[in-house]
Amino acid sequence: MPIKVLIKGKFKAGQFNGQGTRTDENGNVYVGSYLNGKPKGKGSLTMASKDIYESSFKNGRFNDTGIYKYAKSDRYDSEFKDG
Repeated sequence: MPIKVLIKGKFKAGQFNGQGTRTDENGNVYVGSYLNGKPKGKGSLTMASKDIYESSFKNGRFNDTGIYKYAKSDRYDSEFKDG
């Protein structure tokens, strides 16, 4: 069964680069910057659970000071490094 992913943005050398939106097969949505197909820089990831992470990404992982907002209204402000 093929994986369904919706990507809106620009491709360069076969990779997603620049500003864009990616919705994966689980319903997770990332809006922000991409470099070589991975989230990099400022962005927002809304999980299917409705939890939201806002801050910076590096190599597709949480990175830098960020805010993780749980769907049930709790909030976690912290430093993330490589995920």
